[in-house]
Amino acid sequence: MKDDNYEKILSKESVKSRRSYNIPNCIKDINIIAKENDTFIGGLIGKLNEDSLHIDLLVVDEQYRKQGIGINLMSLAEEIATNNNITMLDLSTAEFQAKGFYESLGFEVICVRENYPKGYKNYKLTKSLN
Repeated sequence: MKDDNYEKILSKESVKSRRSYNIPNCIKDINIIAKENDTFIGGLIGKLNEDSLHIDLLVVDEQYRKQGIGINLMSLAEEIATNNNITMLDLSTAEFQAKGFYESLGFEVICVRENYPKGYKNYKLTKSLN
């Protein structure tokens, strides 16, 4: 069976499972791109659900960091959430990534997972938009 067929099967099973437990499905994927001229300099990927926006990935090209691009991408994500009546953002980050950055934006650590990835801590953070 081709790989895309497995993806379809998994997607269907996920939807069935979520419905059986009355868990909301992803309403839509969020993709925000930052470019300078035609050059990719950063982006954000997230999933907008009925009750939250989960940030899967925030990335800014190394040479463009510390210029407010990450802040702008997160601000756009918050705007999308607010426009969709979402009151909570959530994400995970490893200790060698951007925990301090997210905390500076008002996120709070709600869970710490040791040794994930191996040798590091992983943090689950949330931000209320109320």
